Amino acid sequence: MRALPAFALVGVLTVGAGARVAGADVQTLAVRIAEAPSISYDATALGRATHSLRLVVSNPGPRPIALSPLAFRFRATRESVAYACEEPQARDERWPKTLEPATSFTVIRDVTCDTPLPGRYDIEVRARPRGAPDADERTYGSFVMTIEPGANPPVRVPWEPPLHAAASGTKELNPTADPNAAKIVVAMINGTRAPVTLSAQKAVVHVTRRGSRVAPCPERIADLPFTGSLGSGRSQSLTIPLRCDISADAVYDVEVTLASASGQRVRLATHAIRVGVLPPPGPRPEETRAVRGYGGM
Repeated sequence: MRALPAFALVGVLTVGAGARVAGADVQTLAVRIAEAPSISYDATALGRATHSLRLVVSNPGPRPIALSPLAFRFRATRESVAYACEEPQARDERWPKTLEPATSFTVIRDVTCDTPLPGRYDIEVRARPRGAPDADERTYGSFVMTIEPGANPPVRVPWEPPLHAAASGTKELNPTADPNAAKIVVAMINGTRAPVTLSAQKAVVHVTRRGSRVAPCPERIADLPFTGSLGSGRSQSLTIPLRCDISADAVYDVEVTLASASGQRVRLATHAIRVGVLPPPGPRPEETRAVRGYGGM
């Protein structure tokens, strides 16, 4: 497990609904938010990864503050475009009923957001007392999440300029004779502030086996029936079976190219599939949950 970096932001929280102040005047809580470490796009599931976020809440004031547990929510933006984040589940943790002066406690939450394009995402941390209405929600602060491009970042689609496309798929697999066991996932991504209408595309899939001059299967073209309107900051993905003999222990390189109805092409990725006897899965890392066997959405 990688060590968390130094705390990157200190926010001041006015004590409000669900947290009564001991004394007549209003006191504040301070929160320090640790920035999540940067991650390569290749290590994510087409942009999605889960990070463990640590927040240290402290009382810098001269008197004790009565507390209620908070329900957290995250909001992500990249270049003024909003992206969706999952609602984090509350952990079975003990919140102090009273926070004494010059004391603190730590809250840990998993944050999973759609980050389908490389770059900097500003993640806003918001919270309200558990069970309180949305109107009681307030901002705690923000932190930066960085997605590095990696070897196979999304590429702009030349014939659909507002859109990007990316490809991923199965990463590891036990030997199998099933030609449909391995999957390829192709995603269309709208990183603009306006909706975009999708159209059908095709995927050209070429497979080679390392250490062999004989292709395990011929190149094939698969239909990608993308349809509908893709909203701002959203992505739509389709999964296709590889349909290739990858039963021998080896590393198979899958080159994925996107093709338009008119025949235009753009290379998306060269994706490696490692075939061999896999060890039993171990415990999940705390910072980023890797996807074993399937690297899609």
